[in-house]
Amino acid sequence: MEQKKYKTPIWFWVFTIPFALLGVIGLLQVTSIWDANLPEPVWARVGYTVGILGVLAGGILMTLRKRLAIPALVTSILGFVIHRSWLFFMSDILSELPSIAPLTLMGATILNIAAIWILSRGIRNGWVR
Repeated sequence: MEQKKYKTPIWFWVFTIPFALLGVIGLLQVTSIWDANLPEPVWARVGYTVGILGVLAGGILMTLRKRLAIPALVTSILGFVIHRSWLFFMSDILSELPSIAPLTLMGATILNIAAIWILSRGIRNGWVR
């Protein structure tokens, strides 16, 4: 059964382009965390790096309207979960941050989940291949 192809809605681009740019900004931040003397273990930094690279790859693939963005975004979520597990459960850094910090730290994961939902809707409607 051939799937009908519909025109990609403008709201898809309104979400996708800033999301891809967020990955570029994150990449710049990743380069700085590896140079800094942070108290977090290497595996937590690797998790964060994987998370950011997943956002970058997912954002680019999403902009190209490729369904391959979904595995990249899932990998990104896993990377952020690894990093946040250290941050929330194994360190005392949160006590030094503002009370809103846990919510903002989960922002990347929430955006990834929204991107996966948008992509699945695009696949269903035929404007993501």
